[in-house]
Amino acid sequence: MTQRLLEDGEQVIDVPAKLAARVRLFDTGHNRQTDAHDAHAVAAVAVRTKTLRVLKVDGELEALRISPTAAKR
Repeated sequence: MTQRLLEDGEQVIDVPAKLAARVRLFDTGHNRQTDAHDAHAVAAVAVRTKTLRVLKVDGELEALRISPTAAKR
């Protein structure tokens, strides 16, 4: 999914699961994961944390994905 978003020109930021879980815990008072709580926690981390890794298109990964020899494995 990440590669497809990047290929479509979207900016993708890597939010570590542990960091999102910590925010979800403080935000909701528990660490139970629902889609809505998880999306809110990930968005809050992405907006407030300046040191997260911005992902880029990986040409080698793309080459492996379309390589005929890789497809035969």
